[in-house]
Amino acid sequence: MLGLVLGPPGRLGRRWRAALVGAVIVGAVIVVVALDFVYIYPVLTDRLMLYQDWLSRLWLRSWA
Repeated sequence: MLGLVLGPPGRLGRRWRAALVGAVIVGAVIVVVALDFVYIYPVLTDRLMLYQDWLSRLWLRSWA
């Protein structure tokens, strides 16, 4: 999907603004996904943490 936002290769001709906006959107999505991974990393690696910290990283309360 991110490739579709960027558009076809060689599209930078007269539409460089649209390509720049697409690149910014793709970059923002990648940053958000990376930050989310960093946030839930302790849960994924079974690190020792406080119960409140563990609960804050669960998306649904029914998972607890």
